[in-house]
Amino acid sequence: MAGAQALRRALSLLRIIGDNPGRHLTLSDLISLSGMERTTVHRLLTSLTEESFLFRSADRRSYHLGVELLALGLRSLEDVSYVKHLQPVLKRIALECREATFLTIREGDYCYCVQREDPSPDFFKPLWTHVGQRILLSGSGAGLAMLAERTDADTAAYIKSRQADLRKSKISPAQLMRVVRSTRERGYSVLSDLNPAGSAVGVAFQVGAGIQAAISVGGFAGPPDDRRHAAWAKVIKRELAMAFQSRPPADAESET
Repeated sequence: MAGAQALRRALSLLRIIGDNPGRHLTLSDLISLSGMERTTVHRLLTSLTEESFLFRSADRRSYHLGVELLALGLRSLEDVSYVKHLQPVLKRIALECREATFLTIREGDYCYCVQREDPSPDFFKPLWTHVGQRILLSGSGAGLAMLAERTDADTAAYIKSRQADLRKSKISPAQLMRVVRSTRERGYSVLSDLNPAGSAVGVAFQVGAGIQAAISVGGFAGPPDDRRHAAWAKVIKRELAMAFQSRPPADAESET
């Protein structure tokens, strides 16, 4: 039991560091963010550093994800054939939509970005989503699309487990349920339904038994634009249909 608890705590520290890229988290930061005792955090950080899952900065003040995690991540992606299969799909979508395009998978209440494609090498916009980033389902276009692909009961369970996070984001349970239902009816998510600053569209799909994924376009750039969002969704659906040799979901809006 003690071993399992130590493992969960170590994984929690890795997630905290991974969820805060560029913050240069110190021992004090990690104690505060994790809620663990100082001796526990220090012992776990030392072990993770010795095993190369973490490394310390040159001044030895902050902790960062290590090369062993990178190696494991790369090996896991090599074993997931759909990531390779969808890489050219993402590239085509990015080129046609002229926006960053993301492949995201669901893990519990979170979604993970596993692939990003930009329309050109010199494409530059604020890095709102990066590969390896973990985001709550209610915090991204991809996550909303994946919530909508499941039942209202699934959304209700998510709301129950994430009440504090939703309050912090100023999202009411009724609002989230309403957005999820409208997303389901429309056939794709629009992040601005929950976040006025968002300009992202997501389409969810299954890539295997129990694996839920989504492709999204855009992020936090530019004002909401219904026509542009509909066009992006149409491109995503078409490319997914071609990739999986199936008919695309019916568009909620007619072509113009």
